[in-house]
Amino acid sequence: MKNHIGFIMLLYFISIIIIKCDKNDNTENKDQPKPKSNGVTVDIDIARKGVLQEYIETAGIMESSQKGEITSFVSSYIKKIYVTEGQQVSEGDTILFLDKSIIRNNLIKARSDFIKALYQLVLELQSQKEDVYQSWYEYQMEVAEKENSVPPYPKPESSNITVMLSRLSIQTNYNQVKEYEQQLKNCIVTAPFDGIISDLEIYPRAYISAGSKLCEITNLSKMSIKVELLEEDIRDIEPGTKIHLLNDGNQTTTIESLLPRIDEDKHTGTAIAYVDNPGNVYKDGQHIQVKIEKNIYEDRLYVPRSALLNRNDRNLVFVVKDGIAKWCYVDLGFGNDQFLEITKGIEAGDTVIIGGHYSLAHNVRVKCY
Repeated sequence: MKNHIGFIMLLYFISIIIIKCDKNDNTENKDQPKPKSNGVTVDIDIARKGVLQEYIETAGIMESSQKGEITSFVSSYIKKIYVTEGQQVSEGDTILFLDKSIIRNNLIKARSDFIKALYQLVLELQSQKEDVYQSWYEYQMEVAEKENSVPPYPKPESSNITVMLSRLSIQTNYNQVKEYEQQLKNCIVTAPFDGIISDLEIYPRAYISAGSKLCEITNLSKMSIKVELLEEDIRDIEPGTKIHLLNDGNQTTTIESLLPRIDEDKHTGTAIAYVDNPGNVYKDGQHIQVKIEKNIYEDRLYVPRSALLNRNDRNLVFVVKDGIAKWCYVDLGFGNDQFLEITKGIEAGDTVIIGGHYSLAHNVRVKCY
């Protein structure tokens, strides 16, 4: 029982000590001075006078300035393919080989038919008057001397020879030989220009007809940009106008030409520009944001667009004077994506707040950065 009473007394004394300590702590806090505020931290800039540039911001479409389909000029089997999908090739590189065997056999037959017809012609000419044969021979020698080649058939100087050429099919046989010779050359398909291979849907031993598509080739080294502009804007644009490409570090080029037609439904015209494309960064059909210079305004007072606030449906900016933020109602003029013209309310050289001011009040001390 005595132990129980002693424990209760111990708890009583501990509680008294805690209460006194708490009172002492509160007394000490009351005696400490409150820290003074150094002001609201804000970002600042200067109201300046100078040139303001008006821009048109819109989207353009990148197109390769050189692209097309590679087709076959002959009907044959694909013997070997030397490229793959997406491969970069140079002008003259071999794309594929077509089988030559059928065409070579046709050429051998065509040459044989032509030689027989030509031999028959010689025999018939020799049976004619001697001066006819001599005239043909001299003509052959004259052409051979000038062109380093022997003409295959005589110059038709008379109706008699013309009929003879037609009857013996000399011209037809000759054209057939030349056609098969060209087909042999066309069995080797090469790249018409530097580019990237795409849409390659053929395979070895596949049979293709003349005119069949083999693949596509696209040169991305230089791109055209097609930009649609509203008809009221296109009046202020002319060849040579600077255009900024916003997708790639603000690369610039100039308008090359304006297409002569306005779209009746969309009320837009089209401007064309060209840009080099090292590394093939841009792709055919890619959309890109552009900014086209439109009008230049001289000697204008302007501030960064971020300085503008709107309170009670009135435009204002905060101006810092002696470390105090004071709001000033302003009238606006022209503006672009970066700056706004101020026509009334502040002066050039005023320090304006551009950050940390959305909840700021009038006559508040600020700390500027």
